[in-house]
Amino acid sequence: MASNGLIVELAGYGILRGAEETGPVFVVCVQQPMQSWTVYRDVSAFRTLVQHLQVMVEELPELSAKYPSKEVIV
Repeated sequence: MASNGLIVELAGYGILRGAEETGPVFVVCVQQPMQSWTVYRDVSAFRTLVQHLQVMVEELPELSAKYPSKEVIV
């Protein structure tokens, strides 16, 4: 997605295997003309984002049902 010099890309995914949690993680790369960064987020972060966006944007379609549950990821 690009807008006004901002580029956001879903660069990959993986499985987080930690002492506290295990589950899918998405790698998101963000670029602007003067800087870029990479963030790693799990499914719950995207669900939270959707909930916040739905409050701010009334026309936003229901998206949370399309996210896979952790049980689906093997």
